[in-house]
Amino acid sequence: MKLRMLFAATAAVLCSASLQARELDIGALAQQSGLSERQVRMVLGAPVAYSEYRTSFRDSRDKLRRAVGGRDELERLVALFEEAQELVAAK
Repeated sequence: MKLRMLFAATAAVLCSASLQARELDIGALAQQSGLSERQVRMVLGAPVAYSEYRTSFRDSRDKLRRAVGGRDELERLVALFEEAQELVAAK
């Protein structure tokens, strides 16, 4: 029983460290790109959850894409953001 508890505690620590290492700094991305944190979350997450989606998504996406270095980097950030959201939801 103690071995199981030790294993569970170790796994929890490793998972939280992994999550922190992969956590995106939305504030830094916003500052780097000149967008607001809300706009960065809109581009990286589910855009239809934001009322300004229809009028500003494309411009915000393009601005963030230029700031991070291109389409591939933006797609990588979107994947990391989605993974982090799934891990938070699973808790």
